[in-house]
Amino acid sequence: MNQDWYFVIFLLIPVAFIAGWLISRNKHLENHFKSRKNLYPDYFRGLNYVLNEQPDKAIEIFIKMIEVDSETIETHLALGNLFRKRGEVDRAIRLHQNLIARPTLSNEYRAQAYLELGKDYLKLGILDRAESLFQELIEMDVLTSRAYEHLLEIYQQQRDWENAIFIARRLESLSDFDFSKTIAQFLCEMADDALREENDKRAKDLIKQALRLDSKCVRASIMEGDLLFKKQNYKGAIAAYKRVENQDMDYIGEILPLLEICYEKTGKEEHLKKYLLDLMTKNKEQNLMKILARMIAKDEGNDRAVAFLEENMKDNPTMNGVNQLLQYIIAGTLSVDKNELIPVKELFGKLLNSSAEYQCNNCGFEVLKMHWYCPGCKSWGSIKPILGIS
Repeated sequence: MNQDWYFVIFLLIPVAFIAGWLISRNKHLENHFKSRKNLYPDYFRGLNYVLNEQPDKAIEIFIKMIEVDSETIETHLALGNLFRKRGEVDRAIRLHQNLIARPTLSNEYRAQAYLELGKDYLKLGILDRAESLFQELIEMDVLTSRAYEHLLEIYQQQRDWENAIFIARRLESLSDFDFSKTIAQFLCEMADDALREENDKRAKDLIKQALRLDSKCVRASIMEGDLLFKKQNYKGAIAAYKRVENQDMDYIGEILPLLEICYEKTGKEEHLKKYLLDLMTKNKEQNLMKILARMIAKDEGNDRAVAFLEENMKDNPTMNGVNQLLQYIIAGTLSVDKNELIPVKELFGKLLNSSAEYQCNNCGFEVLKMHWYCPGCKSWGSIKPILGIS
């Protein structure tokens, strides 16, 4: 049974049993319940449909019940939430609009209905109506944090980064949560927009703001390195890229291709080799091995590259590493049947091309290319290279 239905049961059972107990225990309430004699049998009928996994029939009962009794507000809200989760957002909207229209509804429940209706519109992608409802809640000074959270989601969807930063700051003031890392990502998004508009100066300023806010912002360092690389300031790009090592070693593979070009452009390939060998003592990242193996093959031959890969993959074998190892074995002088290895290498290549190379550390969402925002859990900076793939 869907877990949402268990939640409905949770709401219904106490109401039904408490009502029955009150009727038998308190004689002076008899007249009150006579006027509502059909309400609680409806609970049991609806509950029976839920237990027999007949949700549509159960919903029909609950709606009829709600229409005749405004005190069943919690069940009303739960049903609206259930409709939305089932994708029946139009029905959820009707329920929540009916609630708001009731003049006897308390301010507390009216605010809750506003919030739920805003979530309905957000689910449908009608962002302007959702935004208006959440703004009304803020003006009413109720459920403020929840309203700000949804507004933050809206502004991110709209790529309205200035408003997103403003809302993040408001949320920060209402809670103990530090939004510095998230805001740094918003500044990087703004820098990306500036780069697309060929406004390098603004991009540079935004990147520096991001780094001042979050000194561990890998994305800002990579963007600064890329900007300097574009301007052929290879020495500056090297310095920016090398910051990644101390910010988050898991991302080191992202900067290595351009870092290698920077060292080549400055004529300091040996410095790169020394730097990479030093990094290997901290983390045997596969891109490190890939570049080092290529440099070793160039300087010392394919057989030496094979020995290097075999030694360094003993405790951390990967598909990409094995694929590269096969490449050097085929190209080397070792006495093996290379014709048999060629199809194996081709299969590895196909497997790698179809494999996700990045994964969110929070929710496990997998992607083929690097993203700084996870669409699965809506977190920033949580997607990293999958160790053992690339």
